[in-house]
Amino acid sequence: MVSSRAAIYALTALAAGSIALAPLPFSGASSNSISFETPTIVDPIHTNGEPDIAIDPQGRVFNSGPTGTGTQRSTWFGSVDGGHTFRVMAQKTVPTAIMGIPAPGPGGGDTDIAFDRSGKQYFSDLWALACQRVAVTGPTNSGASDQENFLGCSGSSPGSDRQWFAVYDPSPATPNQSAYRTAGGPTPLVYLVWNNLAGPGPNAGEQWNKSTDGVNYTNATAGEIPNGSGVVYSPFGGDGYPAIDQVTGKVFQAAACDASRCGTSATATPGLYMNIGTPDGTGTLHFLDDAGGGNQDLTRLVKIADTPAGSPDTLFSVLSMDSGRNLEGRHGRPRSRSATARPRPVTRRTYFRGSKPAGLAGPTPSGTARTSRSTQAATTTSRGTSSCPRSCFRPTGAAALQAPRRPSSSSR
Repeated sequence: MVSSRAAIYALTALAAGSIALAPLPFSGASSNSISFETPTIVDPIHTNGEPDIAIDPQGRVFNSGPTGTGTQRSTWFGSVDGGHTFRVMAQKTVPTAIMGIPAPGPGGGDTDIAFDRSGKQYFSDLWALACQRVAVTGPTNSGASDQENFLGCSGSSPGSDRQWFAVYDPSPATPNQSAYRTAGGPTPLVYLVWNNLAGPGPNAGEQWNKSTDGVNYTNATAGEIPNGSGVVYSPFGGDGYPAIDQVTGKVFQAAACDASRCGTSATATPGLYMNIGTPDGTGTLHFLDDAGGGNQDLTRLVKIADTPAGSPDTLFSVLSMDSGRNLEGRHGRPRSRSATARPRPVTRRTYFRGSKPAGLAGPTPSGTARTSRSTQAATTTSRGTSSCPRSCFRPTGAAALQAPRRPSSSSR
């Protein structure tokens, strides 16, 4: 079977004002090939699906994954020897020889883990597309015990799916362009976002929540109507995890839309689009598509790329920001519908064109000020051009990123 293809785009960091960090240059492929050790079995008894893996600032490795809503539990493991051996993390109850992984409930669905700079760990577990179980542990002796709470399980949210963390925890030396940090807001500020299954966007809407302890959360979605459910308005978002900028505190999330619904074209060409949330002094996020009064304007989104072969959400569309504040996006590409036709190899370059932005590529905390669409920067690929309507890309010299090239023979 031919493996599915993926296209990778690099978006430059969104800098603003007189403070701007120069992006780290993209380096070419290393002459040293990547090698892997013999695979490690995390747990031969407790299996899970859709696993994730993360490494904390101390180099400790953690893994989690759901075992199914029917089990009312998810696995959560930790390793202090570089991933060679793993131990069960405590979930309410300390593991014993009789009961290794309890069923704390509710749970058993999607899981996610994240860290702040100290190594404190944040965990979430989805229950039946309805609500979340959240937990924190560490940073000392992570996994020996945890603190837990439920979020949205009282019926305060219409639904929940595909939750992700985004942690704002800049170091004291990090330049500040965040209204939240300027106002003296405490850090770490932990965002937990999920798809509410009810919003007005092409993929429902996003429910953003904030916490300073990882256990108690409040609504962080500005303009949401009704508050807490977002059926009338909640921000455009998607299935994949967001990125967060430690300088501005802004969050970025990408998902599929089309040029007719999220643009001005008469042709509904599929594409990858990005929403940006800007925090105010309380940490509440104001998104590009919030037109006020419960109205949503999807034409304000940033188009990353057209994907004429089909929806980019074949796999999760995700964004990540590196230490040079380069924002990188990845999305899936559907397989060819023909059993005999071979898809063309992935050969895609992304070029950055345009000037350094004069302002933040997103709304002010009031949600009203925006840069004119007449000043455009574009990302040009080898198979098309996508525009960024708010001059949000910073030039990086030649800045051509070569995506991995698929071998001439099919991958099996």
